[in-house]
Amino acid sequence: MPATYPTYPSREQFARYLANYRSVLGLRVEYRSLVAGMAPSQAAGGGWAVDVARLDGASRKRFVARNVIFANGVYNDALLPPLQGKGRFCGKIVHSSRYTNATDLGWANGKRVLVVGWGNSGSEIALDLVEHGARPTLLARSPQVVVPRDHLQLAQRLLHSHLNPLLALPFGWLALLPVLLLTDPVLKLAARIKYGGSLARAGLPQHWKGPLLRLLTEGVPPMMDVGTVQACIDGRIAVRRESVSQSVSATRLLPPRTGPHAPHTRCTRVAREPTRGTLPPAVAPGPDCW
Repeated sequence: MPATYPTYPSREQFARYLANYRSVLGLRVEYRSLVAGMAPSQAAGGGWAVDVARLDGASRKRFVARNVIFANGVYNDALLPPLQGKGRFCGKIVHSSRYTNATDLGWANGKRVLVVGWGNSGSEIALDLVEHGARPTLLARSPQVVVPRDHLQLAQRLLHSHLNPLLALPFGWLALLPVLLLTDPVLKLAARIKYGGSLARAGLPQHWKGPLLRLLTEGVPPMMDVGTVQACIDGRIAVRRESVSQSVSATRLLPPRTGPHAPHTRCTRVAREPTRGTLPPAVAPGPDCW
């Protein structure tokens, strides 16, 4: 990315970078399309015949490529859990992968929105809703490791600047051991100081592990806080600890004595299962990939 960009670029800056990347490399990009089918090509030279369909169903194309790369990752499958009373729900139920902003979805200016899950996606969405004048309720059942983004940014800079030269040396990986032992306690202490104690005062359940330990043992990244925790402490974001089935029934939160009317629900979970297995090679590896 350009050196003038901040550590965490805005959506517009990142979109501009991707557009420039495509232009410089002369890439052909098919937007709003999905792979509907793929099979070994019968044409001379072999390869793969890939059927691509537009999401709106307007057209369908076939491409022939020598190689095909699966790059859908582990967050490719959005998961909307079955909700009790979903069929009677009068508002919108949208996955976080389809979120743009509160105004585009008509959720600004006093609208009540239930955000299910408080990982990075759910937390940032809840904060965006507040900034657009909505009244979100954050459903925070599972404990998270929370790190202020500026603290994590500083830790990343120190690790990259000091550890990379050491890792190039024989047995340089041993330098990671004291780092792992020190980084987590330091980040947890810094977060505790920043938030004035435990996250319990914000109603948020805190995980006992540190950010690096949980990432290494469970593969779960920390929640990088950009202001959501303070909004919960201030009461601008309501926090509930129930599960989805306990909290949503038709168009109301439960129990009715404390639950406000929630005309909209946003779910943030994904099914973290990558594409598994292999396909038989059609041709020898070559430079032409689709």
